[in-house]
Amino acid sequence: MKSINLYYEHAYDKCMQDGVLSQEDLKLVRFAVDSLGSNSHAQNLAAVRILYSLLKKTEISRNNTGLLVSEVTTSKNSVGTLISMLGWTEPEDEGIRLFAAEVIAKMAGNLRIVGIPGTVQMVSSLLDYDARASEVCINMEIPGYLSPSRIQALPVQVTGNNVLNTPKKFLQCMKNLISIPKEDEEFWMAKDSFPCQALEILEKLAHDLDNCAEISRATGLFAKIIGFMSYTIDTTNIPGTQKQLWTTSSLKLIIKLASTNGEIGMVLRQKILEQPFLLSNLAEILEDSCSSQYQLELVMGILAKLALDMEARQEIGSFQVFITMLVNVFVGRDQPSSTLKVAGEALSMLSMGNARNFSAILEAIGPNFIDLKDILMYEEYTYVTASLLQNVCALSQEKLSQLGSSKHLSSFLPVVFTKMMNRELKGKKLEALISLASQICKVFPQCFAQELESQYNGLADIIQNLVATLNSSKKPSLEYPRMRRVIVEMTICILESCPRYATIFREKGMMAALSMVERTPSKVEKYRVFSGHVGVVTEGGLPLLTLVARAKELVASATPSP
Repeated sequence: MKSINLYYEHAYDKCMQDGVLSQEDLKLVRFAVDSLGSNSHAQNLAAVRILYSLLKKTEISRNNTGLLVSEVTTSKNSVGTLISMLGWTEPEDEGIRLFAAEVIAKMAGNLRIVGIPGTVQMVSSLLDYDARASEVCINMEIPGYLSPSRIQALPVQVTGNNVLNTPKKFLQCMKNLISIPKEDEEFWMAKDSFPCQALEILEKLAHDLDNCAEISRATGLFAKIIGFMSYTIDTTNIPGTQKQLWTTSSLKLIIKLASTNGEIGMVLRQKILEQPFLLSNLAEILEDSCSSQYQLELVMGILAKLALDMEARQEIGSFQVFITMLVNVFVGRDQPSSTLKVAGEALSMLSMGNARNFSAILEAIGPNFIDLKDILMYEEYTYVTASLLQNVCALSQEKLSQLGSSKHLSSFLPVVFTKMMNRELKGKKLEALISLASQICKVFPQCFAQELESQYNGLADIIQNLVATLNSSKKPSLEYPRMRRVIVEMTICILESCPRYATIFREKGMMAALSMVERTPSKVEKYRVFSGHVGVVTEGGLPLLTLVARAKELVASATPSP
C-alpha cells in the first residue's frame, strides 16, 4: 500500500498540474515503468514492487501476462534498467534488487537479451551467495502519505470512461485492484532466494538460442551453477528445504541447457562437462536418500543428454553408481513411466559405441536380462528397450555368452517380429525394432533363420511393411535418420538366411524401392543421432550404397519361391 500511495501522490500532482487525468495517466504499470528511471530510492522500490504485484496477479492468464510484459519491454531502457538493478549490492538497495530479480524471473521467458550488454553477468551476480547474510525486511517509509483530506482535494474531472468519474471511485477501484492481505503488509524475504531467482531467470532465458549463446560465453557461470547441486557451500544456517530448492533449480537449469539443439547445444554441453565437480555432484544426489523422485529423474535426464558426446559416455560410465542406478530403475519397473523412459534413454545413449559400458550394463542387469523382453512388449518402452538391446548386440557372441545373455537374446525375436507386423508402428520405434532384428541376426544367424521359418505366415506382411516404409522415406528424417539403412540391412539378413524368400521381396516391389534409395543419397544418413539440425553421433558400418548393391543382388536372385 505504501507503493500505491506513491501512485496516488503522482495522480494528485498530475491533477493539480493539468486538471485532467488521461487514460495513459491512469495506467499503474506506466507509473511503475516511469519510476524505474527515477533518482528516488523510494520510487525505484515502488516501481519494482508494483510490477512484481501486477505480474503475480496476471500469471494465471498467459494473455494478460503477455500484455503486461509488452508494456514493460516496449518502454525504452526499462528492461535494461531492471537488469542493472540486479547488480545493486549496497545494503540499502537489497529491497530493489530483490524485487527486480522477481520481476525479471517472471518476464524472462519473453526476453531476448542480445541487445542488453552484461545481462548474464548481472544475473550471475545473484549466485554469489553470502552465508553470513541475514533476512531482509523490505519496508518502505514514504514521505507525503496521501491522507483522506488530500483525497478530498483531488479535482473532480477524470477523462475516459465514465466508470471512474469521481476521484473517490477512482481511488477505490485502485485499492481493490492492488489489495494486499494484512498478513503480507510486511514482506519478508531471505537473501537465500537470490540463487533460486538467478537459476530460474537463466532457465527461462534458455528458451531462445541467442540467449543460450550469451549464457555459453559467460565466465565462471557454470561453476557457480554446478556448485548449487552440492552442499559444499557453507549452508550452516540454511534450512534443508532451501538446500533442496537450490539443488532442484540447478538441475532444472542444467538439463534445459544440455537439451539445447544445434551447435549452441554442443558448446553448452561441452561447457557443462568441463566442470570438474559435475559428475561427482550428480552421483552424490543419486546416492542421497533425501533426494526427491523429481531430482533423480532430472539427474538421469542430464546423463542422457550429456551422453550425446562420445568422451562423455566414457567418463559417465566410469561412475558405477550411474550404471547401477539406471539399471535398477529401468529393470525394476517400480517407478513412474516418465522415470523409466528417461532411465532407458540414458542406458541406450551410454551403451552406444562403448563396449565397456555395454559390459557394465549387462553385468548390472545380470539374471534380470530376460525381463527386458517383457518391457519390450510395452508400447511406451519399445523404443528405449530396442535401442538398448541393439547396442548390446554389438558385443561379440563370446562376450554375451560370458555374461549369460546369449541364450536369452534370440528369444526376443518373436516379440520383435510380432511388432513389425503392425502397420501402425512407424518412426523411431520401427527403426529401432528393425535394427534390433538385424543385429540379433548378425550375432545368432541360425536362431534368426529358425524364427523366420516359424513366422512364415506373417513374413509377407513384414516385407510389405518394409517396402512401404522405404518408399515413404525418400527424404530421411532427422528424428530417425537410420530408417533406410536398417531396412536395407534387414533385407540382407533375411535373404542371406533364407535366399528362397527373394521372390516375395520382388513381388512386393523391393527392387524399385532399393533403386529409389540408390538415386537419393542423403548426408543425413551419415549420422545416427541429431541434435536439432546438427549430427552428433556418426554412423558406422558400410556405406549405405554398398549395402543397397548387396541387397539388390540378393533380391534379384533366381532362387525359386518356397
